[in-house]
Amino acid sequence: MHARYNDGYDSYDRYERRYHREARDGDASKILLIILAVIFPPLAVFFMYGFRGEFWINLLLVIFFYIPALIHAVWLVARR
Repeated sequence: MHARYNDGYDSYDRYERRYHREARDGDASKILLIILAVIFPPLAVFFMYGFRGEFWINLLLVIFFYIPALIHAVWLVARR
């Protein structure tokens, strides 16, 4: 009888894991949050951080300067 080493994956599964990246759970939600950050930056920051300091900073940036608020929101969403 021949014993075969089995780590739980066949060679095809190892190939799939190495060369074909499957979508992770958070990819779709991150894309939607980035789209939301472009439309209304404080809402995307709120969904990520709640009523913490990042939200209030972004809200003030939207009131005074929209483009820096947009950059700030996209940066916060992409960073996490």
